[in-house]
Amino acid sequence: MIVKRVQGDVFKTHLKHVAFAVNTEGYNDSGFAGAVSSRYWPELANTGGNCLGEVLHHTSKGKTFHARYATS
Repeated sequence: MIVKRVQGDVFKTHLKHVAFAVNTEGYNDSGFAGAVSSRYWPELANTGGNCLGEVLHHTSKGKTFHARYATS
């Protein structure tokens, strides 16, 4: 459940959970997903094909990232 929307740099917020969309083709090396990949979660850059609606979770540096597969 999304309880708060942050405008600005979510990497600097005190909130510990960040939810965002990634594409079903698994190429997440640009945009916001690319920023998460380069800073916290390198494996996210190329996850391969995944099912629409599938969610991946990863915790790094005190934050938990929730990547939900949406259309590309």
